[in-house]
Amino acid sequence: FPQSFDLGARVAGGFAFVRYELGVMNGDPIGERTFPGRDPNKSKDVVFRVGGATAATRAIRVEGGFSGLTGRGFSPGQPATKDVIQWQDSNDDGVVDGSELEISAGSPATPSQGFKRFAVGADLRLAVALPILGDLSLRGEIVRAQNLDRGLMISDPIAATRDLRQLGWYVGVWQELTRWAMVGVRYDRYNPDADAREQTPFAIVPRDPTMSTWSFSATARASVARLVAQYDHRTNALARDASGAPAGLADDSFTLRAEVRF
Repeated sequence: FPQSFDLGARVAGGFAFVRYELGVMNGDPIGERTFPGRDPNKSKDVVFRVGGATAATRAIRVEGGFSGLTGRGFSPGQPATKDVIQWQDSNDDGVVDGSELEISAGSPATPSQGFKRFAVGADLRLAVALPILGDLSLRGEIVRAQNLDRGLMISDPIAATRDLRQLGWYVGVWQELTRWAMVGVRYDRYNPDADAREQTPFAIVPRDPTMSTWSFSATARASVARLVAQYDHRTNALARDASGAPAGLADDSFTLRAEVRF
């Protein structure tokens, strides 16, 4: 999701070391490219996470859990189009010849349809309290989904005539440098279509649209404010070389962000 804000209701709680959350949402978060902040159908998405947290020792804390999402997406239909006559004056004589006329056939209307979408995930976090410096945190998460992409390669199995499977994961480590600073690095990979194919001159061959990012950050913080510097090195195959084959696209970025809490 481009953003995680959505309209709905959530309950959360726990017992002993077990934690749970359950939400019923519109299913169209603010920031997505299809229906941002709106709900084009009456179906709601159900999101949940069940996990636990425990202190292995006084200095080590472990957290983990399983999560999931299920709901229905919306594929808008298309209105009918009429036949169109096109004239291309190929000999530039200003006279309409029969050979210069082309007819583009119209198409019938297609109805709007709903489709199923889901995701399952697992996450794990380890926090170690180091003397003087502060917490050392290691995190990881993996997600397997179907027809769920809303921001990168929009999932529309009706238009694609097949389901689109997604797979993503990340690992990261963050280290506090006393209470005033923190540094971190994260690596993530995301495949928006595990069954992608493309036509070459002689055959249909698999295509790998996987994207990955190395992200480095440094944070300076005070009681109510912090300043974050972040550099992202991205690798993807969205570009094409001179022969038309998939190629890497430069997509690095540097972000400087100031935050105030009040």
